[in-house]
Amino acid sequence: MNSLNNGTFQQFYSRRMQVKHYKSDVFRAIASFEEQAILKEGDTVHRPYRSLVVAQRYTRGQAVAIQDLTNTDQTLTVNTAQIVPYYIDDLDQLQTNYKLINDYADDSAVLLGNLIDADVISAGQIAAGSVVDDGDLGGTAGNYFTVSTANILSVFSAAKKKMKRLNITDGPFFAVISPDMEAKLIDYLAGKNTDLGDASNMNGHIGMFYGFDLYVSNNLPWTGTLKLATNPTAGDFVTISGVQFTFVAAIGTTPGNVLIGGSAAATRANLEALINAPGTTTATGVALSNTRANSVTPSPREMFQGVSATDVTTGGNAWTVVYGKGVSYFTVTASLTAGTDGWVLTQSGQHQLFGKKMGIDVVIQMRPNVEIKDVPDKLGKNVLPWTLYGYNVFAEQVPMLVDIKMRSDNF
Repeated sequence: MNSLNNGTFQQFYSRRMQVKHYKSDVFRAIASFEEQAILKEGDTVHRPYRSLVVAQRYTRGQAVAIQDLTNTDQTLTVNTAQIVPYYIDDLDQLQTNYKLINDYADDSAVLLGNLIDADVISAGQIAAGSVVDDGDLGGTAGNYFTVSTANILSVFSAAKKKMKRLNITDGPFFAVISPDMEAKLIDYLAGKNTDLGDASNMNGHIGMFYGFDLYVSNNLPWTGTLKLATNPTAGDFVTISGVQFTFVAAIGTTPGNVLIGGSAAATRANLEALINAPGTTTATGVALSNTRANSVTPSPREMFQGVSATDVTTGGNAWTVVYGKGVSYFTVTASLTAGTDGWVLTQSGQHQLFGKKMGIDVVIQMRPNVEIKDVPDKLGKNVLPWTLYGYNVFAEQVPMLVDIKMRSDNF
């Protein structure tokens, strides 16, 4: 806000900085922290499980078949460290009305919590003992489904049925859903008696439906499947959430360029290498840009942190499968000379996570905290917010989790 007063130009600043909008964590509400209280020293939790015993009919006078029993060890290792390092100059701190170190430290603590949340949800989805897909809703088995008011109740009933078939018969149950599934659920419930909106919004909790505590999250994983069976032509490209990967005959210097290999398989490998290391330029790929369009959106390179790509060639398919941890969803497009290639939308979408609470174990050995270190040759400080944690889904927890595969191309 500016004004002229007696010919003098004056500047007035608000007493506070603008609010940053971060994702809401849900992992504290759905995970088990029982091992955190036990692990006082060291970095590994051991939790063995017993082998299955099988009954047999006994015939008098005949020897029985003696079973060999074994105990198998499973571990949770506290080995994930995340840090958000930055520098604050003393002069900047002196000449501002704002508490820069405190404000950025608060932002960093929330971000570190978001990273833990994304890891925990992803671990649960990957390890889930059951899947609900289009085949459970009257469509094609193995495909992702399009959510609608006509099938959303069936999603919840199918998830509960899958758990009950694995002897998970009592709750408390949870459902981590996206805003997009929430919107369809609200449409479905229009005019119906429900306590959906009567619960507090702690940890993204929005109420209960069909026996599931509902938590809304923008930290869900996403899978995208790109068919690339034919070697692309120079100038062909694919985009992931607006980031363009261009297939070229000579590598050049444009961020996102991918060298066309001697075969489609070689080209897929080049694309996957760039997605897996978006900040590294190689002979087959040019690193993504690290320039932000503004101060509130990540750069292309930052957007692909936590994103991985793998090659799938089984069953006659030649696919690049892209997995985004905590991205919620990506929009995708393709411009490929081979008309049969492109994104396979029936094999792409968002993963909702349903299950029984305590189905994922988490140990946070050091909660998000901040260390401030003087810089010897500068009038300022390095600020180092960091955390240390581990997580795992043990064998006993696998039947407690359900991966819900929902298409995201209509979001």
